[in-house]
Amino acid sequence: MLLDSEIEEVAELIYSTHNFDFRNYARSSFSRRLHRFMSIMKFSSKADLIGYISTVKNFNSFVEEITVNTTEMFRDPSFWVAIKQNVLPLLNVHQNIKIWHAACSSGEEVISMQIILRELEIENKVITYATDIDSTILEKAKAATYSAQSLISNQSNYIAAGGEYDLSKYIKLNTNNSYTFKEELLENVIFKKFDLVQDIKYTKFDLILCRNVLIYFDFDLQGKVINKFISSLFSQGFIAIGQNETILNSVNLSSLNLFDSVEKIYRSNR
Repeated sequence: MLLDSEIEEVAELIYSTHNFDFRNYARSSFSRRLHRFMSIMKFSSKADLIGYISTVKNFNSFVEEITVNTTEMFRDPSFWVAIKQNVLPLLNVHQNIKIWHAACSSGEEVISMQIILRELEIENKVITYATDIDSTILEKAKAATYSAQSLISNQSNYIAAGGEYDLSKYIKLNTNNSYTFKEELLENVIFKKFDLVQDIKYTKFDLILCRNVLIYFDFDLQGKVINKFISSLFSQGFIAIGQNETILNSVNLSSLNLFDSVEKIYRSNR
C-alpha cells in the first residue's frame, strides 16, 4: 500500500516524465486506481511502479486505467429527457449549435446525443466536439463498436429516455458478438484529444456536457475546470455535470444559474 507521500511522488514523476497531470486528482480515487493498476501489472512495490513510469514509452495503458471509462448509452435516462425536452428546444432558436462532450470516454454519450438530435431533426445544424485525455479511448469512440452484451441495457435506457424507435435502426450487427453504430450518426462529430487539466479552451459552445468527471478532481481542480467551461460558453449556454456533481468552487459562479437542480444543469446568465 502506497503512503500519501509516495502517491504524491508518483504523480510528480508522471507529470515530469509524460506530461499527464494527476497531481490534483482526488487523492482517494487516484490511490484506488493506482493500486488497481499495480495489481493488474503484478507490481509488488513502489519501485516496480516507478521503474515502469520512468521507462515505458507507450503510456496509454496507464492513462486508460487511471481515468474512469465506465459508461453506457443514455445513462441516467431522466437526464436525457431533460436535455431533449428542456435544453435543446431553447438552443434550437439559434441558426447553428455547438456541443462539447468533455471527457467523452468510449463515446456512448456522444452517440446518445446524436440519436436525440436526429430524432428532433436538428442534427444538421449541430457541430459536436468530443474530447478525452486518452487517445486510445478516443479511437474506440470513433469506431463506435460495442459488445453485443450491452445492447439490452442500452435499449432499455433508450426507451426510458423517450426513444422513438428501436436501437436496431441505428446499428449494424457484426460477426464477432458486437455491433457498430452507423457512420452517418457521427458525421458532424469532431473527435480530439484534450486535457481538461492542462489544455486551454479552444472555441465557444452552446452546451457542454461533463458528467460524473469532476468527482475525481480535488476541490481546487474542480474550480479550475468549471471556470474553463464558463469561459467556453456562448451567452445563455448550458453546462451539464450530472446528478452526482455539485459546483461548489468557482470564482465565476455568479455567472451561472441552476437550470435543473436534479440533473445538475446550469445556464449562463450572461
